[in-house]
Amino acid sequence: MDSAERIDDIEVRLVAQEHRLFAVLQNFFIERPKWPKGDPRRDAAASAIIWCIFFSPGTVAIAGGLIGMATLAVLVWQNALIKEQNAYFQEQNKQQQIQIEAQDRVSTQSQRTRAIEVIYGAQFTGNPRIKAEAIRTLVVIERSRIAQGNNVFPSAYVNLHDADLSKIHIDNFDLKMVSFRNSNLSNAILVGINLQGSAFRFANLQSANFHNSNLTETFWDSADLSFSDLSGADLKGANMVRADFRHADIDGIKNWRTIALTDAKISGVKNPPKGFMEWAKKNGAILD
Repeated sequence: MDSAERIDDIEVRLVAQEHRLFAVLQNFFIERPKWPKGDPRRDAAASAIIWCIFFSPGTVAIAGGLIGMATLAVLVWQNALIKEQNAYFQEQNKQQQIQIEAQDRVSTQSQRTRAIEVIYGAQFTGNPRIKAEAIRTLVVIERSRIAQGNNVFPSAYVNLHDADLSKIHIDNFDLKMVSFRNSNLSNAILVGINLQGSAFRFANLQSANFHNSNLTETFWDSADLSFSDLSGADLKGANMVRADFRHADIDGIKNWRTIALTDAKISGVKNPPKGFMEWAKKNGAILD
């Protein structure tokens, strides 16, 4: 290779290895058109600009930055979508819960209406079994309403006033704080259950059976308990003012010295605890 060829070869290499942007641009757009077709400098200038545009460190850095920014943008977009989806699902769950609660209210109101119909409807008179189930249903519903502050009457009592509940049989159930005012519970069987704080004012309780029941703090003002069975019952703090429990069985009653007995009729009571009759008369009971 003579000196001229070596110079040309060096020039080709210099053009191909040129990495400075402005020099590369000048070689490609200004010098290249001047070189004849087939001149290796033309290919060298083209190679240089391709390398500069696509493979130079600056290009790689810019491309990497753009890719990083694009990736970040995608992640931000994905997070936004996830937040939107979560918000949508939360709203959907909220609406479903509202719908479920509304359905529950409708169902509960339907059950309540049905229970009241059974308890007070004339067509169910003489069917104590179905009435007992209705009482269980209504008591549960009313207690929930009371706990939520939605009770009809401003009272903590479940209202079962004026109901015909003769011969009902309820066991294994909590009937505390239920008002049976003026109701008919004659011959009812309420054995061994919790009736704490319940009220039986003016109620007909003839021959009812309260054996071994919790009757603490109950109210019996003017109730008819004649011939009833109170044996073994706990009557701590019971108010039996003006109650009639003549001929009632009071064998083994508990805490009887705490009972209020003013004007209560006690003649003919069966199996009174020792000392009960004397104590009762001293505390206002009537023995006629």
